[in-house]
Amino acid sequence: MFNMSRPAERTAMTHEPHDLPEDDEPISMTTEERSVWVYLAGIIVSTGFYLAWILPQVFDRPIADVSWIPAMLWAIGISVGFTIVGTIVAQVGSAVGLAIKGRDVKAEMETDVRDKEIGARGTKASATVVGVGVGLTLVLTMLGADHFWIGNALYAAGFGGALAETITKVSLYRRGF
Repeated sequence: MFNMSRPAERTAMTHEPHDLPEDDEPISMTTEERSVWVYLAGIIVSTGFYLAWILPQVFDRPIADVSWIPAMLWAIGISVGFTIVGTIVAQVGSAVGLAIKGRDVKAEMETDVRDKEIGARGTKASATVVGVGVGLTLVLTMLGADHFWIGNALYAAGFGGALAETITKVSLYRRGF
């Protein structure tokens, strides 16, 4: 459906032939793809932090005594902060690297049609997982489950949705449609 061979061919084709990467040169990521990788790392790191904080408590005391709210707020904050800072660092680093190599930074990093289609498919995957997770959380609420289980079900739905979105996007970027 889309040509994934070279970034210059994915853009508006405004480059001279000498601006195209050679066949053996690696293909640089678009800004959107780089952001997806940072987001994936951020959700894995933050959820790992959350689980490392919560799981020892779950096995050590009654669920009602587990201090999960601060851990969840920290995990969400870490995810957001990691994604923002990581994306900025990745974009600046990439732009500097491309400039050092003498490549057209703007053309190599701009969003293209493929990014928009991949974004839409990733959002659809995320919405499906989050929808199911919220539905299950609603059932937990109707059954009168402890706030710990309700909160963690919502967190799991958010994590699952983010994971589904990023894995879908990375797969489409790397393997195509």
